[in-house]
Amino acid sequence: MAEAVFIKEEVKEDFLPKRRSENKAKQGYNKKRRTDIKEEEDVDIKEENEIETSENEDCIDINEPSYILGLSDSNEHKQAVLDVTEKTPADDSQLENFLCQLEDPDSSIVEDSGDEWMPEMYGTQYLCPEFDSDSDSSLDLTVEQDTMLERSKFEDINTTLSSSSVPEGSSHHTRGRNRRHFRVDRNFGRNFSPEESPPILRTVVRSPAEYIQAYISDELLQKLSTETQKKCLVETGTPCAATGISIRKFIGMNFIMAILKFPRISMYWSESTKIPMVANSMPRDNFYKIRKLLNAQDDDMVSSAMKKEDRLWQIRPFLNMIKFSFDNLPRPANVAVYEMMVPFSGRTTLRQYVPKMQKQQGLKIFVMATADGIVLDYEFYQGKDALIHAVERTGLDIAKYKNLSIGEAAILRFVKSVTVGTSFYFNQYFTTTRLLEILTAEGMGGTGTIKRNNIPKECRLESDRIMNDLPRGTAKIKVRDDGAYAIVVWKDNKPMYLASNQHGIEPADICRRWSKKKQRYLQVVRPNIIKQYSSYMRGVYLLDQLMSYYRSDARCCSFAVRTMLHMLDLTCINAWNEYRQDCRQCGRKSMDSMNFKLKIAESLITTDTTPVQSIDHQLPHASEGEHERPQQTLSGNPILDQVMTGPPHLPSVLSSHSSRRQCRRCKTRTRFSCTTCNVFLCISPLRNCFVLFHTPQA
Repeated sequence: MAEAVFIKEEVKEDFLPKRRSENKAKQGYNKKRRTDIKEEEDVDIKEENEIETSENEDCIDINEPSYILGLSDSNEHKQAVLDVTEKTPADDSQLENFLCQLEDPDSSIVEDSGDEWMPEMYGTQYLCPEFDSDSDSSLDLTVEQDTMLERSKFEDINTTLSSSSVPEGSSHHTRGRNRRHFRVDRNFGRNFSPEESPPILRTVVRSPAEYIQAYISDELLQKLSTETQKKCLVETGTPCAATGISIRKFIGMNFIMAILKFPRISMYWSESTKIPMVANSMPRDNFYKIRKLLNAQDDDMVSSAMKKEDRLWQIRPFLNMIKFSFDNLPRPANVAVYEMMVPFSGRTTLRQYVPKMQKQQGLKIFVMATADGIVLDYEFYQGKDALIHAVERTGLDIAKYKNLSIGEAAILRFVKSVTVGTSFYFNQYFTTTRLLEILTAEGMGGTGTIKRNNIPKECRLESDRIMNDLPRGTAKIKVRDDGAYAIVVWKDNKPMYLASNQHGIEPADICRRWSKKKQRYLQVVRPNIIKQYSSYMRGVYLLDQLMSYYRSDARCCSFAVRTMLHMLDLTCINAWNEYRQDCRQCGRKSMDSMNFKLKIAESLITTDTTPVQSIDHQLPHASEGEHERPQQTLSGNPILDQVMTGPPHLPSVLSSHSSRRQCRRCKTRTRFSCTTCNVFLCISPLRNCFVLFHTPQA
């Protein structure tokens, strides 16, 4: 025993940390410290041994005969132990008789219901210890509670083990009853029957101006013109020539700048680098002024509660008009959802940072598009709570779905925007197994790439290390036992994981894949889920690519102006995709996106919806050979012919917190102005300069 203790101390000595020090005083301190630690450890070991000894005396050993006999009193327990341990022939015969009574089912001892009988006290925790999950807490229960608990466990185990039909590829039995099994089914598939919109057959290809007219309507231009003029009067106190024609030209000039991409905007008016289509359309200062004050909402018409709820309230009417034009487009049977960025690095609480996107900073938009890249619907991301409220506003009942993720809520936002039975395709940012279950319950299809850590643990798919050793084109599938969804891994350059509630491996086809190692194309087997995903997700990637080519990316301090210019570029891409579809139906060759956008810019700049009429018949003509002097008007802006003609002239009143302005006619202070002429005119019972200004002089 002494040797054992000595060896134990030597082992502990070897494991103690060896500290080396340069001075001897420190070495001595360390040696003393080691001695103290050893003494403390010896005291702790001694105390632990005493505690274990006391616990062993109090606990009951189930193998003792006293426990078998069911004796609860301590004296009876001790007496039973002494009786069993004394080995006498009489006791041996008595024990044999007792064991025979246990084996006899007709024994009176078994029929005695008042005794605590051994088989019930044993329970399944001793018969099947590997299935016992509550062995630590079972001693705290009473004998009757323990018996009922163990009986229920035993019945559950027998039920599980007696199941004869186990699906192929399913996982082993686990303690959790909510866990699912997975099986191998290469023929997995589910068909949804969507109510697809009938295709529009085109016999004539329209002009680019007609395609863009469906998105940039006259109502939209008039709204921008009115609100921009109001904002200019409130902030600067001077009128702004932001008529409907000016806004139209402003949009066309931005399209040209997006194509040419000069380093500075002022270069379009510079003598050496002047672009006549831009420089002759509008003075440079007017362009800067409209670009700075472009607005789509009257601040006084929005309450403080609405401003807190909707952080895009400044441009909400503009976004609603664009969305209305998207809602009129036909809905196909397959759509894709993607996240798009509005590049902006200025100050705003809406700015997001997505490192994997081409434009990492800006406003995030969730976009639903077709396989051809036509945008059908969109939703700006303003936070998780705002996104869930947007889903609720669509009329979808999500009260039963608790704790939705951002990706799940983004997909559910577009469920009511399409018909029942539509199939959604998305990337790994959105995909979860719970989302597939929700889409199945709503009668929708769902397919997307999925992250490895989002795959359920019960789905025993091959690891990346094993898949990398397999040949290219190998595919594995696991289907949940109730057929809710399937998870497929396909080996291409690297393993690719997808989840779907409608597509599986079969029917597979052959595709061409480039081999970097062999420097040639290879024929690779491609599962059906990969084929469908690639076919319908290419639309959003095409859309993102086209947006990056000719984007209006000039620097701007206002996120509202930046967002409106981005949405105008998006409408131009939509118009071009519609134009390409019509060209394919009519068998005509289509122009590229750059020339299409340039044609739209030309039509916006050169077309005037409100022609200017001449008033030469009202003025005396100068004699032949005499220089005609230009006539002065009451105001430099607008000119006299615009005062007498054009859209209706209506008065507008400044808010109470704004200061009064000078009347253009009588020089007094007033709050009234003309929405069309952009001049302040007084209206009072004594003097009405508003009427006098707009009345032609005899």
